[in-house]
Amino acid sequence: FEEHMLPVHWNEDRPHINLGKLDRMHAGNYEHLLVSDWPGGEGLALSKELTTASQLQGMEAGNWHLIVGSRLGTWEDAARYLRLWPLMKPVLRGAYQQAIRLRWRGAVL
Repeated sequence: FEEHMLPVHWNEDRPHINLGKLDRMHAGNYEHLLVSDWPGGEGLALSKELTTASQLQGMEAGNWHLIVGSRLGTWEDAARYLRLWPLMKPVLRGAYQQAIRLRWRGAVL
């Protein structure tokens, strides 16, 4: 897997970063952005459902969602496949209301 990873470069040399108008980051505004107003038609409400994780293999483009069940071990298996943090407790890292938005190949998941 390591041979396919690209290096990550942080903005080490920039003492200040302009994030623009931060009103979008308030809970209600961010939820609206995530669900319906994400640029490029990539809001969660506009996504199509994947019924099985095996459909991720052929995914090339589009806006998709995959619902991970609450059975014991289900999240750990999904996280391992997606190379995410395997523990949901105390918090699912990077999640908003237990939803994680990822770039997956040429698509959004």
